[in-house]
Amino acid sequence: MSLPTLSKTWQFAVNQSQAAQGSSQSCQRLLIYNLIQSLIGNAPTYTNSLGASITPTHMWQVRGSSNGTSASLLALSASGPGTNYITSPSNLIGNNNGSAHSWIVLRQTGLGGTYSEILITCNSAYSSYDLSYISVYVTPSQGFTGGSNTTDPTLPSDCVAILNTNNYGNDGTNRSYTLHVMTSSDGQCTRAIFCYGSDITGYMFVENAQSPISGWSAPNIFGSFKGTMGTNLTTRSNYYNSISALAYINGTASLMYFTGETCIGISPYLITDVYTGPNALSGNYPMLPIGVYSYGYYNNYSGSKGRYGTMYDLWWGSSANATGTVYPGTTSADFSQFGELILPWNGSTPSIT
Repeated sequence: MSLPTLSKTWQFAVNQSQAAQGSSQSCQRLLIYNLIQSLIGNAPTYTNSLGASITPTHMWQVRGSSNGTSASLLALSASGPGTNYITSPSNLIGNNNGSAHSWIVLRQTGLGGTYSEILITCNSAYSSYDLSYISVYVTPSQGFTGGSNTTDPTLPSDCVAILNTNNYGNDGTNRSYTLHVMTSSDGQCTRAIFCYGSDITGYMFVENAQSPISGWSAPNIFGSFKGTMGTNLTTRSNYYNSISALAYINGTASLMYFTGETCIGISPYLITDVYTGPNALSGNYPMLPIGVYSYGYYNNYSGSKGRYGTMYDLWWGSSANATGTVYPGTTSADFSQFGELILPWNGSTPSIT
């Protein structure tokens, strides 16, 4: 099919390859540190969709943090930025909530809520310095308060955990990783992809839904899948057949599915899982749009059932195409496939090792 027109202007801090660091803890620290740096606008390089270097706009702002020794968090209505105590990977300390550990609160005004924030906390259930597991919380509007060098900030009533003391894309060993982070220039969309061993081992996103239904006061959708060695996570089985995301719909946390095109003859599969070759007439592979749907009550979430909108600049790709496949072809990379999801790209060769 014809290449789609992008709805957003994208900013890329991608192909961030990090070598093994000598220990699993050092690798984990560096991976989390690079993620935070990329979100706040401090990655080594940002480019536009043509691969040209840019100064990014509408990046996440630090509201406060802890390095396990010092901690502070600005009042909700205070002008930022707050203090960033995580100025190097060594400032990331893992421990149980209640013991000295690191955390950081980031605010994104582009999401449209009064105080739209995320909390990334190293509240690992394991020994000090082990950062195999972290937690990531999202508040669409109410913001975080409090916190100390031993205690996470208070979780507001609209807070949803997209990672709850869980793996975020590492395998707990001393090895190399690649991180890709992309944000829209208006701050409405943020995506992070973790790779090792030619697999997508973690995918984290916090973004606004496109064309949300009328009356959805904070049309944010967010989620994360943890890493599994030797497994691509961004697949139909994880995002179409299973709960793929969360949303907070007017007072109710709701579990969401990604939707996609199918037909009665191939149900319950996506067209892109059955129709795995190029179009017989055009010779092109499909890029099919993705919607978001809530099934209603599930696993203690009494979500509001129904279809709520679509995803910005995100498509299903043929399951026959490998991760790293670029579109429109080998000489141009306007889009890149990760698992079975196709995302905007900056013309570079995607690294997945």
